[in-house]
Amino acid sequence: MATRPEARYANLSELLADLQNPVTHLPVSSDQRIPSLAILEFQNLSADAASEWLATGMAETLGADMMRLKSVHIIAPDRVRSAIKELNSPSPEPSEVGRRLGARWLVTGSYQRSGGRLRVTPRLLDIQTGAVAFSCKIDGDFDQVFALQDQVVREILTFLEVGLDTSGMERIAPPETNRLEAYQEYSLGRRCFHGLGKTSLEEGRQHFERALQLDQNYAVAHSALGATYAMRFIHRTDPDDLTRALSHLQRALELDRELVEPYPYLCYVCMRQGKTEQSIAAGLEAIKRQPDHVQALYFLGTAYTAIAEKDRRNSYLSARYVAQAIRVEPYWMPSWFVLAGVALRAGQYSEAEQLINSALALERSGKFIGRFVGAEFFLATIALLRSQSKEALRWCEASAESLASADHMYRDAFVALTSCIRGEAHLRLSQSDAALTDYRHAWNVLQEFPRMLGRDRVAVRTLAGLAGAYAAAGDLARANELLTEATQQLESRVCGHSETWIWEADLSRLAYDLAIGQLLAGNREASLRELRRAVASCWSDALWLKHDPLLEPLRRSGEIDSLIAEVAALEPLRLDPLPVFKG
Repeated sequence: MATRPEARYANLSELLADLQNPVTHLPVSSDQRIPSLAILEFQNLSADAASEWLATGMAETLGADMMRLKSVHIIAPDRVRSAIKELNSPSPEPSEVGRRLGARWLVTGSYQRSGGRLRVTPRLLDIQTGAVAFSCKIDGDFDQVFALQDQVVREILTFLEVGLDTSGMERIAPPETNRLEAYQEYSLGRRCFHGLGKTSLEEGRQHFERALQLDQNYAVAHSALGATYAMRFIHRTDPDDLTRALSHLQRALELDRELVEPYPYLCYVCMRQGKTEQSIAAGLEAIKRQPDHVQALYFLGTAYTAIAEKDRRNSYLSARYVAQAIRVEPYWMPSWFVLAGVALRAGQYSEAEQLINSALALERSGKFIGRFVGAEFFLATIALLRSQSKEALRWCEASAESLASADHMYRDAFVALTSCIRGEAHLRLSQSDAALTDYRHAWNVLQEFPRMLGRDRVAVRTLAGLAGAYAAAGDLARANELLTEATQQLESRVCGHSETWIWEADLSRLAYDLAIGQLLAGNREASLRELRRAVASCWSDALWLKHDPLLEPLRRSGEIDSLIAEVAALEPLRLDPLPVFKG
């Protein structure tokens, strides 16, 4: 209904996305609906390839300045990179990138450096027509690159007639740094950071460190270094990485309160440090500032998942934000796994299976961003929970084969967890010797990789499984030793430590595994105590309580009827509409 065509929704899908979006703060239908822009890296036309770093730096700076003015909506850089990747072309058609992103305008262009001079040629592409709506040439001295970039912002926003005023330009006029060398190091670091690999993160860290040596008050460099340390923690599980990340992210906000990037990473860091309130507050602030920030939605959803063992309502919040992350960016692979995990813990096996199958379809497409692993492990778990133990074993073999060739931060954890599922399947097939082999393999993986993320929790699951396998094999003395060790580790290193959270090793799952081990060892009261702990820790799968063959003695006696009824009476988790990857 807007009078200006560019202020209207381009299609029904765009309208529906805003109506379904639980976190967006943009107007739904208004003459004041602000233009949506995506910014591509500018093309380097210089003869000197050493100026290539400026392509990344310019895109980062232009986006940050326009976002600071709040007169346009800037699509998050991660989504732009994802759209380019999914098009699977080294030189994708810019208008197609814009359509994939749902942008109204696309900022692109080129630059050329010759000696001490720099020419910047910005272009504004109209996504609806595919035509260049605006272009100009801006010349100046290279050491005045920040002023040239401000001029690019001024020219584009003037053309868009978005109410640019003197005070707005004054806000972006001060350069982020006065040192061009620092700007170059920062830009090079950004290129490395986007790879998110062990090597690329380390190279990025070195560039950001050098940028800060040149300018210790470089806010975005502090932010980028904090994000790098946060992601490095996943590889190393060194608490010092979290401490350094927190320090740099907070310093970035001290220097520039308007930055968006520190908040999603603060959400993740504080979650891993067990600072629940700070984690949630940072995540909410991130999506308030940029509602389509995929990693902010993902990290916030993950933070709620990690604390769902304290309050079941957090599972509903997790599902909301992760589903929104999928709607914003379906090619961001980790979101599918987190949502599948939420559905699985709620006893919604079919929904979890659909989500994992979507993740597999996404992987086969080759267009994903943020690769994840463990799909076959989740399918093995689903088969086991459906009492299809032989099918679970087939998926475990597929999981082991897939993980063997994977180079991923979560590979080792999923190798151990796959062995645990294989052990559970063998126990339910009354094959205790095979189960012992499986759990011993999981234990060996834990010893080989002591720094794996979630090790303490996977260790409890492994010890509980080993105890059950020894009990089933008739060695009750060894079983009870392991049960004592597992219980002590659960209470000292897991309870109250949400920072150690990892998929399929939440407190309720571990208590359930201990209950099975205690029951197989003949410790009926201890088994009931652990089952009550599982339900108190937000166990939500009534179906498995009703059908797990190893719980049959307690069901036959009626001793867990009240627990089953309590869980069955819970409000179901609603995943409607369920996201599906269609390629």
